[in-house]
Amino acid sequence: SSHFGTTCPPAAAEHFPISSTMSSVVPAPASYLAIGGLRVHPLLAKVVENDVCPGSGFSPTYFWQCLGSLVGELRPEVESCLRRRDELQAKVDAFYEKLRSSGVDPTKSDVRPQCQAFLKDIGYVEEERGPVTISTMSVDPEIANIPAPQLVVPSDNARYVLNAVNSRWGSLFDALYGFDVVPQTAVQTPAAAGVEEVAKGGYNPIRGGAVIDFANGLLDELAPLAT
Repeated sequence: SSHFGTTCPPAAAEHFPISSTMSSVVPAPASYLAIGGLRVHPLLAKVVENDVCPGSGFSPTYFWQCLGSLVGELRPEVESCLRRRDELQAKVDAFYEKLRSSGVDPTKSDVRPQCQAFLKDIGYVEEERGPVTISTMSVDPEIANIPAPQLVVPSDNARYVLNAVNSRWGSLFDALYGFDVVPQTAVQTPAAAGVEEVAKGGYNPIRGGAVIDFANGLLDELAPLAT
């Protein structure tokens, strides 16, 4: 992947782009370690040596050699894609600037066909080519064989993590809470709950309790646990 900005990526080639124009490059900081044809942040090198490689059967040297080879193989293609992106962005910027300078508002609905035609003309938008079939090897079973949504969420946000788990495995409690299978009674209103966050769309503990009672009763009826 590419990395832009003034902060160096933890592992980088000897030189790397710092702007989207691909014309400005700077050498990796002197504090970075030269490993496997890469310049690596000392902390990342330490993590690989002490935490990643032990028990894996691979040495840190082998790890960095493989990563360096991968970077060397993919970098030309990535840089070519970045240059293509810059070319398209320059054309898009010039097109919309020309519209605005001529007094045309590009956000108007009657201008959209012109904008869409331009984007197709420069190759930014491709023509739909119909159904596509692809196949991929060496994919983890969780992705290749288990049918479910694949979500990436920040692990330090408990609510996001919970929603991601629910989206994969499904949650009877979450489904009941969000729908009207359990009726929304007057006692479950935000005012009755007495919780300020409820009025802002937060969790309503009174409704939550009603949902838990309903779900537990349903589970006891359908799949009772032996006691």
